[in-house]
Amino acid sequence: MGNINRPNFLIIGAEKSGTTSLYHYLNQHPDVFMTPEKEPFFYIFKNGTPAILGEHIDDDVFLRTRIKSDELYANQFEGAHNESAVGEASASYIYMKEAAENIASDIPDTKIIVVLRNPVERAYSNFLHCIKRGVEPMRDFNQYVDTNEEEKRISTNKGLVLYYLEKGFYSKHLSEYYNRFPKSNIKVILYEDLKLIPEDALKEIYDFLN
Repeated sequence: MGNINRPNFLIIGAEKSGTTSLYHYLNQHPDVFMTPEKEPFFYIFKNGTPAILGEHIDDDVFLRTRIKSDELYANQFEGAHNESAVGEASASYIYMKEAAENIASDIPDTKIIVVLRNPVERAYSNFLHCIKRGVEPMRDFNQYVDTNEEEKRISTNKGLVLYYLEKGFYSKHLSEYYNRFPKSNIKVILYEDLKLIPEDALKEIYDFLN
């Protein structure tokens, strides 16, 4: 395939919806290459830091240290040779209009894979994950919901990392991709299918990737 420095497919999300498992499944296929860094986040930061990441980005090593230059991103594909499918799996791409714009501009023919999970379960899992990472100050998810904590955070631009409910508005987020890519280039998989019958879900994905 010559010098490969860009993917021909992306797993764009959603967070806490099985994208890490899918990354590892695909990485085992001999005709698939996945970047060694599971989530480069390159297309989020390609043209600067999106405002939606808010003030929290300054304290969030998880996002702040990700790949931001063309050269470093191209280096992620040095190990790709003759694989027909070359991809990466940055699960926050789904939430970023800027990511959708950057992807469409840079690799307009790429294929998009998204795994969707029950939004309530996804939000709670994300909440617990952020507690574990030490970035979530609250400990009671019901209190978070009942006190409209998310609305307060959004109004003060605390940052998308700490918006658990907002990330569940899949139709809103995916519209940024459906507006920029042909429907035939977007594949939606359900988390429950990937978890319970991964063989069938993977067959769908392999067929999608040709």
